[in-house]
Amino acid sequence: MFYNRDIKFIKGVGEKTAGLFNKLGVFNVDTLFSFYPKSYKDLSVITKICDVLPNETYCVKAKISSEIVCKRTKNNLTVYNFTVFDKTGALNVTLFNTKYLASSLKTNEEYIFYGKAESGFNGGFLKLNSPEILNTNQAVIHPVYHLTKGLSNKTVEKAVKNALELLKTNNFPDYMPNDILQKYKLYSLKEAIINIHFPKNPEALKQSRRRLIFDELYLLKLGQNLLKNKFTATVSQRIEKSFFTEFKNSLPFKLTSSQQKAIKECLTDLHSNRAMNRLLEGDVGSGKTAVAAALIYSVCKNGQKSVFMAPTSILASQHFANLKALIPSVRTALLTGSLTKKQKDKIKEDYKNNKIDLLIGTHALIANKSESKNKSNGNTITKSKAETIAKAEANTDTKTRAKAKTKAENETESQNFLKGTALCITDEQHRFGVAQRAVLSQSSGSANCLYMSATPIPRTLSMAIYGELDISVLNEMPLGRKPVKSFYVNESYRARVYNFIKKELNKGFQGYIVCPLVEDNESDLISVKEYYKELTQNAFKEYSIGLLHGKMKPKEKEKVMEDFLNKKYNLLLSTTIIEVGIDVKNATVMLINNAERFGLSTLHQLRGRIGRNSFESTFIMISDKDTKRLEIIAKETSGFKIAEADLALRGPGSFLGEKQHGLPELKLANLLTNSNVLKAAAAEAEITFNKDKTFKNNPLLLKKVEELFFNTDLNI
Repeated sequence: MFYNRDIKFIKGVGEKTAGLFNKLGVFNVDTLFSFYPKSYKDLSVITKICDVLPNETYCVKAKISSEIVCKRTKNNLTVYNFTVFDKTGALNVTLFNTKYLASSLKTNEEYIFYGKAESGFNGGFLKLNSPEILNTNQAVIHPVYHLTKGLSNKTVEKAVKNALELLKTNNFPDYMPNDILQKYKLYSLKEAIINIHFPKNPEALKQSRRRLIFDELYLLKLGQNLLKNKFTATVSQRIEKSFFTEFKNSLPFKLTSSQQKAIKECLTDLHSNRAMNRLLEGDVGSGKTAVAAALIYSVCKNGQKSVFMAPTSILASQHFANLKALIPSVRTALLTGSLTKKQKDKIKEDYKNNKIDLLIGTHALIANKSESKNKSNGNTITKSKAETIAKAEANTDTKTRAKAKTKAENETESQNFLKGTALCITDEQHRFGVAQRAVLSQSSGSANCLYMSATPIPRTLSMAIYGELDISVLNEMPLGRKPVKSFYVNESYRARVYNFIKKELNKGFQGYIVCPLVEDNESDLISVKEYYKELTQNAFKEYSIGLLHGKMKPKEKEKVMEDFLNKKYNLLLSTTIIEVGIDVKNATVMLINNAERFGLSTLHQLRGRIGRNSFESTFIMISDKDTKRLEIIAKETSGFKIAEADLALRGPGSFLGEKQHGLPELKLANLLTNSNVLKAAAAEAEITFNKDKTFKNNPLLLKKVEELFFNTDLNI
């Protein structure tokens, strides 16, 4: 197919220019078509010279009315001056070091001049310095592309034009079903591609964007339907009876209405034949663990097993302690990296033999991989069962090969101890993407899966990110929990803030100080390491301070957090690494340095590290900038409302973070502004998928879905 043709074979490109295109992710005609302009220069709107004002950019059509005068300045700069006019007035034009362009211009010829107008000398004509000059037949809307060094916009424009010639003369099938095109009056794919690059008018540009935005969201929802269908199996362990009332009566506190609603939704899933695939979304402290405990209790009372996975060993240990307290009758074990191999094997064997009801650990629990150490550098290398066994079979010695193969199979088999698990719960699931979520449901033999996230996400975004999941939301805080007092101040208050923190520490409480940077760089901000030296030598020299940042080794991080939890440190100086952190109930104060450098949702997550007790807690942000944003945090306590404000301010890209959540790249669609299109696209994707789940009648559509998800295995 012509659209698979390598970019280097496009007329005017060649090997060297193709390398520059490759840097931008353009490798063939198809990726060139989807290399959409970042903006446009509308040269179709002509302004009369009499309407031109200083300091504004205009497109004027005018004749050259004077000779082109060439002068050379003292610093050897060649300057060309001439005057242009239309029926309403005149402008002076100045060009610099453009001999070829100047020589191609002719007096009394009409051209298009595009540039910024500036005031003339001594009240003379307005002038255009170095305007873009085109022939009158080029008075159209021109695309402006993202570029890399050595690649000009003109080169990209030329390459796209030549590729579009192929589009016009070759068959280019449209993967979108005809009934959808007609229902929404969408452009054909060919028409949309031509007009997204070279729109014949503003309306054509609008309609081409409309078609391509619909495509992106439609393909996104189709992909999520594929994932949901692939990984939503018939459950292997159905939970027959609910023990919710019994669990609720055993608690020393009252569940909120949203907790009770979420538990009932989850139990409905557990009682069905379909494996649960649900996200439990709620603010920090909204009581997600109690919901998890209710489900684990019912699963246990039905004679089945559960696994609870946390992102760090310390969090796993804390969940172990909390769940033991909530459901003491459930036989619970903790599997962490600090245990010996013998201890780990014993726990795995006990779980496999139904001597353990609940196993708590990290995500390593579900990785169907064996691990080995690279002796040269100490790095851990993960290998799949197939890779390990293949290597064993490649050994030339028969006895060695057989021994190695047996060992590889035994190692891999040891990872299958989770088979037969009825409920698989994952904490802080927002740190993982679509593909990882899908894999979890397979690891324990079609278990019911609940993914918990403390990152509130607006409904529209949740619909896009977690489209293959059912969602339960906790939007209330448990009774008796005091809201954290929040303030923002400027640098002049730093000494007073330090004194306030000292008062809290002197009462026996602990606190956090958070910095945005780890290492020194070109900015004027102090790094967390330098700041640590300053605090320990000056303001807080009488207190013990722990240091925590992303450059530390995992064991070092866990040691610092464990020591802070055990009150060996009064203060913990950290980066945002504590955003998903430990439950230190003794911490009552947090200071955020350079608060303007953090997103609102991140600030809210950090605030959730304190106020985890009945004591009054205080959150202080120091910044000399962006106080309007920080005012939202100071006044608002709802994570969902803060997330909506953050999304509106920063857009989906920055809100999610690079590659976070596993959301495929959307080049044109905006999940905030295109929410209505998303709803329509989702509805149509559902209809399309239900009609043809194998895409037998539209393989091209399946190919486009796979291209959007790219790194996600969507084989069906």
